[in-house]
This record gives sequence, structure tokens and C-alpha cells, in this order.
Amino acid sequence: MHMSWPSNYLAASFRDIPFDCLSTGEEVARATVAHSYPFKDGAEIEDLGLQATRHSVRAILFGLNAERNLQQLKDALDAAGAGDFVHPVYGLLYVVVDSYKPAFDADNTDSVALDISFIQTAKPTPFFDLAIPEAKSDALSAAVEASFAAATTAVSFNLRELLAQANNSRVMQLAATLSSTMAQIAQLSAAVQNSAQGYLDLPATLLSDMRRMMTALVPHLTLSGSPASLQGFAVANAQLNLASAQPLLAAGAPASILSDTTLLSFNAQLTAGLVLAQAAQSVLLAELASPLSSPAAIEAMSNTVRAQLQTQLDAAQALYPVELARPLIESLKNVALALQQLATQVIVARPPLLLRASPVSGNLRLIAHALYADHARAPELARLNPLLRQPNFIAQGEVLYAFAK
Repeated sequence: MHMSWPSNYLAASFRDIPFDCLSTGEEVARATVAHSYPFKDGAEIEDLGLQATRHSVRAILFGLNAERNLQQLKDALDAAGAGDFVHPVYGLLYVVVDSYKPAFDADNTDSVALDISFIQTAKPTPFFDLAIPEAKSDALSAAVEASFAAATTAVSFNLRELLAQANNSRVMQLAATLSSTMAQIAQLSAAVQNSAQGYLDLPATLLSDMRRMMTALVPHLTLSGSPASLQGFAVANAQLNLASAQPLLAAGAPASILSDTTLLSFNAQLTAGLVLAQAAQSVLLAELASPLSSPAAIEAMSNTVRAQLQTQLDAAQALYPVELARPLIESLKNVALALQQLATQVIVARPPLLLRASPVSGNLRLIAHALYADHARAPELARLNPLLRQPNFIAQGEVLYAFAK
């Protein structure tokens, strides 16, 4: 009786380096723990599941190119990490090389045999799905533009409906509210504002003017060569909060004024949130090019923007009917998600941040040289440890935040 596998076996290879296979074997074992007790014969065996399967392979290389093929296979076997192994019987397996032993025979000088031991492993599940950073950034830019488009559609519809039903005094009141809201933004940004009548004639220009003036409050979005940093982001956040703050109204103000002010303040705060997302995007792209900030600081910046977007998302749901709110809400959700993914990309792109004991006593330059053989990384250590009391006198063994490499 013959098994059918010889007619179906595959050509063996490891990391795409082919070789002939004389024999294969495997060892399957279970992980067990024996629990023994005094004065009790035997033991209780606890089954912890299957151990990793070990595959033994006897490979042979022969012919005129045997020496070159041996070197290629040795390079593949010496490479770090797991690789793809095509088993003659089981097909594609993901394995780690445990050991290998070349064997040369004086009677067979044109061939060499290798006894190789592989340990089968599962493919690792990535904690984060890494992608090209530029793709994440492009997704964020597209989501911001979609949000502005949805917001423009909603506010244009609202203003047209209001103008179609309002009398002259109501229109004048709306124009005054518009003028005061835009003047507040223009005062901080030193930008030229349109007339209130211009916004009533062309409602779509309202958000574009808000965006233009608020962008002027974020230096690295408007000036070439100006670096984007977390400090610049904090300043921009404070400025945008001032520009979009809801004006104080006198007690007993008519309901119509309250309604107009709520609508315009919402759009100002929405614009500020989206411009802030663009500011965060610039900071994150700068961090990818040159890491300067700790993962905690990057996470805090991302959370700041996402919290503001969440506030505007809730406000849009309360302010607009569902047919206008839904496109805006979905686009704001996309902005928040794209920003989170870009921030994640920045954090995982750098080495892990660890708590490391200072190997020497001295200042940060001495410690950077001891840790990385590069004293120029001292400013990096200073940024990662802002609470150091005496950065020039650090004792050996003091625990610092530092990148793994």
C-alpha cells in the first residue's frame, strides 16, 4: 500500500531559496504541568495546550552550483525573524529557524547536506495597521474639505430659509449679528472682512471667509518655513478659541437674536475646530520628519482636537434637521478618525519609549552619549523629561524617559 503524497509533494524552499529534500519529520507535543502532593502517589497533570510544532528537514544541495546555493541558503537561514517555509507535504508554513547543521562528505564532493530544525509560529497580529503616513494625511485633508462642504451647504440652506421668511427688521438684525461675529474674528487675525450684506447675498462665502481669517491665526499654515510644533499648536488653539467665542448678549435679548447668534457661533466654532485639525496635521507631519515630542504629548494634542470635534458634532445634531446634520456629522467623524490614525502612525514610527536608569552621573549630554553613543540627543532627553529639577546634575541610577534606541 502506497500513500498518495509523493505524487502531490511540493518543491521545498525557505525565504524563496529552493532546495531538495531527502526527508522531513515533525515533533508535536503538549504543554503540561504536573501537580504533585506530599504523601499522595502520582500527580495531577494539567494540559496547557499544544506547544509549537517543530519540523526537522534534511536538505541536500548538489551540482556545479552547490557551493553558491549553499551560501544563499545559509544567508536565508541566518536572517533574523520568521520566514515562509514551503514544506514538501504541508505546503506554506510560517517558521523560525531553530538550528541547522551542514554536513560535508569526502565521497560526495559535489553535494552538501543540511539538517535544519524549524519551529512553526503564528503570524503576528499588528497592534496598529501601519500605512504610508502621507496616505493618512491625505485622508485627513479630504475629510476636512468634506466637512467644510457639508457645513457650507447647511448654513447656506438655513440663511436662505431665514431670509425668505424674515421682514426688513429681522434682516437688519441678522446683518448686525453677522457683522459683529465676523468683526470679532477679523480683529484677532488682522484680516479684511466682507460686508454683512455680502454674506446674505452669497451665504456660501460665510464659511470660506471664516476659514481664511482663522487660518491666518495659525502661523505655520500660512508662512513658508515656519516650523510646526506643539508650542505653536497650543498658541493657535488659544487664538482660535478667542476668535470663535460666543459673544455675550444682554439679558432679555429677543429669541431671534439668540437663534442667530447660536447659528453663527456654531459655525465659527466648527471652523475653528477644523482649522485646529489642520494645525495638528502640520505638527504630526513635522514630527514624522523629525521626532521632537513624547507620545503622551502627541496623544494629548490629538485628544484636544477630537474633543472639540465631538462638541461640534453634538451641536450639529441639535441645531440642524437630520438631512443637513447627517453629512456634516459623518464628515466630522471621518476627520476625528483620520487624525487619530495619523497620530498613531507618528507614535509607532519611533522606537518604544522606556523608563531607563541613567548609566552614569552627570548632565544630559553625558547620559545621551552613554545611552546612544550620540551626545547630540541630549535635547531629546530634555524634552522627554520636562520635570527634571537639575538636568545638569543627574545621579547614576535615576530613572528617565528615553527611547529604546
